[in-house]
Amino acid sequence: MDGCEICRARCLPVEVCRSCGQDFYRGYPEDPQLPLSSFVEKKKTKRKKLQQLPSAFRLVDEDQGNQEPVHFTF
Repeated sequence: MDGCEICRARCLPVEVCRSCGQDFYRGYPEDPQLPLSSFVEKKKTKRKKLQQLPSAFRLVDEDQGNQEPVHFTF
């Protein structure tokens, strides 16, 4: 499904890991300059550093260049 029939929003594609079978959404950050490594290291980072990270960022469903995708699951 490319878009929601009710609100007309675009939907992120769902993919499945070939190794473990985990399902996840795939998106790309709308801002290609966003440093995603900070979010990956979030669990290891001290609380003071976490306050500097944005609480959210916008994703798009298509690659806008040579970007690494964001994979996330519930």
